[in-house]
Amino acid sequence: MNGAGGEFRERYGRVEGLVRALEALPDTAAREAARELTRALFDLHAAGLRRVLELSDADAVARLAADPTTSGLLLLHGLHPLPAAERVARALDRLRPQFHGVGGDIELVSASEETVRLRLRGRPESGRTLRGLANELVVDAVPDVAVIELEEAWDRDPSGRVPLPLVGTAGGPR
Repeated sequence: MNGAGGEFRERYGRVEGLVRALEALPDTAAREAARELTRALFDLHAAGLRRVLELSDADAVARLAADPTTSGLLLLHGLHPLPAAERVARALDRLRPQFHGVGGDIELVSASEETVRLRLRGRPESGRTLRGLANELVVDAVPDVAVIELEEAWDRDPSGRVPLPLVGTAGGPR
């Protein structure tokens, strides 16, 4: 999950860093002026993006929503035209080969702006990697989600047992 989406996150991170630096200013008047400037710029950009969406046909809106950079801006301003469930489903379709590549799969159970629930399947030894990929996917698709729930349905070995994760450290109790 890099490319234009990664570039957007990098730029967004830089903006967040600058805002934190401004918030740390000892001068109260300067801090308030910086906050007001930030709010005014945010409102200006939101109004401009809203108008771009109003003036665009359905195909253009779909392309804007699919592009990682403009999609990020639309999400930031609460203007993304696709509901959370559809954004997560599209991300799952796009990234499914990565899950298969580490011996697993992923399924959307439900998604809203508040909660995303996914089911992970595959080899238990790939669990940590699959959980990491799933969390990254959700944060990219629904950045402000409050809860990510992962159901795990691991493959059984030929004996029918589900292998348990190792407990402890190397050389320690298992």
